[in-house]
Amino acid sequence: EKYSMMLIKFMYSGVQSGLGLREILNLKKFRDPLYKRLVDEMNFSPSLLKPEEDLVIKEFNLAHWDGPISKWRIEHCLRVKEKAFGLCGKGCNKRVVEISSRLHDIGKVAGDKNHVKIGIRILKPFLGAYFPNETNDVLEVVELHERKANDKEFVNSSLEAKVVRDADKLEKVGPSGIALQVAKLAFGGRPLELLFSKSYEDDWLKKHLITEKDFVLDKARKIAKKRIEFEKRYLAKASKTYVS
Repeated sequence: EKYSMMLIKFMYSGVQSGLGLREILNLKKFRDPLYKRLVDEMNFSPSLLKPEEDLVIKEFNLAHWDGPISKWRIEHCLRVKEKAFGLCGKGCNKRVVEISSRLHDIGKVAGDKNHVKIGIRILKPFLGAYFPNETNDVLEVVELHERKANDKEFVNSSLEAKVVRDADKLEKVGPSGIALQVAKLAFGGRPLELLFSKSYEDDWLKKHLITEKDFVLDKARKIAKKRIEFEKRYLAKASKTYVS
């Protein structure tokens, strides 16, 4: 099975041209294991919300995120929704999970810093107006979605909070994890070779230290192990192609 840098380079240039991941994948097909997995991960199921509720969330996201990066953030949130649905078990409120997944990063209006606190502030009036029955549950999920597995408040939180938190972490490893890091380099104007550099000490390095033990749900741990193995194996082989 051949691994090449063609897809990674194509994604990088696509981001620089202002394209979202779906647009990039639709432009050209690649005989590559990463391409196939990314296409599968972009196959979103229909919203469980009412059409007017689905629309108001779309409009709310677009009102706070503009430019090419909005496409990547929205697609990320939709992938989190899909992964969260896959983790939902008995007694899991999928309405809360979908609303939370699609809005959990709304605070990234000016980057990643303090986005949870900013998000809570932005979401309170919006949820109160459009999703009053889910407001408190969604706010809990958003507030806790970046907590560590052993955080006391998180350990005692709802199933929905655990599901979305683990889904968000799953999204950052494996095929989508690679795509997100390529996009982050392109948006930051940084060279693609940093993807394979040992001196790259941004959250890319921290992300590589994630193991299945960092997930709280048993199902998430099993999925994470496979995703992390794929990512490391793919990048190791792509790196050799890049160097040569």
